[in-house]
Amino acid sequence: MPDTHTTFLAKAFSGGVAGCIETSITMPFETTKTVQQLKHNPASMLRTATSIYHTKGIRGFYYGLPACLVQASGKVAVRFSCYGFYHNLFTTNTTGEYKNSSVLKGLAGVCAGATESCWITPCERLKTLRVTQLNVPKHQQKFTSLWHTLRQLKSPSNVYVGFLPTAIRNGLAVGGRFFLYDQCKDALQTVTDDIYDDTYDGWWHSLACGFFVGIATTLLSQPADVIKSKMQGAVKNKNNGGGSSQYFFQSSWQCTTNIFQKEGVRGIMTKGLSARLLKIGCGQAVIFSIYEHVNQLFAKTV
Repeated sequence: MPDTHTTFLAKAFSGGVAGCIETSITMPFETTKTVQQLKHNPASMLRTATSIYHTKGIRGFYYGLPACLVQASGKVAVRFSCYGFYHNLFTTNTTGEYKNSSVLKGLAGVCAGATESCWITPCERLKTLRVTQLNVPKHQQKFTSLWHTLRQLKSPSNVYVGFLPTAIRNGLAVGGRFFLYDQCKDALQTVTDDIYDDTYDGWWHSLACGFFVGIATTLLSQPADVIKSKMQGAVKNKNNGGGSSQYFFQSSWQCTTNIFQKEGVRGIMTKGLSARLLKIGCGQAVIFSIYEHVNQLFAKTV
């Protein structure tokens, strides 16, 4: 990946563009995944998606889109720019010598993922609360828009519900992606060089490797994502509008034990997994590919 020779601004700009495009493409998978994770006994991905369509039409898949766009543009910008900062910090010693390894890339990714959670958590909280209103008649909805939801939450503590599982999820996911991405790309380049010649540009390598690392890190971070959705889909007064309710968890540990007691290992490992695999696999393919191309274009023009 292009790293140390591009500026912090270039990384942030490239990441922001990639994040917005990725979210616009994969939002239906995100909504389907969240609906499945909020239900005790969710239907399959296809049935859940069909239910959303029959209830709200295409628009239903984009409940919470403004929050997701703000989240995506910011999170990917923060991710790549902070990754560059942490990577330089970890790989350059006091004598100015440069040391590089996949482990250090992974560690920089973990730190970048945890850092971006400060931006992501409020956006995910707003998006999740909007998704809880999908099956609620419009006149009974408690959260009717991004700004209305934000006003309803009132305090920062309500906005930052689920920060710990979000930080764990993103640290594992982003760290894993940066740890695996270059290794995957180098291996793929070696294979194509053996088949073709050294001039083959391998334009699709970033797509394929992005998809692969997205799938791998989705499996790694799935439990934290389920806990995050459960916590963020609840409010303290237990009434989310239209008679539906979600239990408000006081801590991540309380939420985790509750899921295990009521739904077992399957509840924390598989809820919304199919939709999440498609969403993140396709999303990372888009993000890594667009990020690299925009970053290269940006570097040529400054």
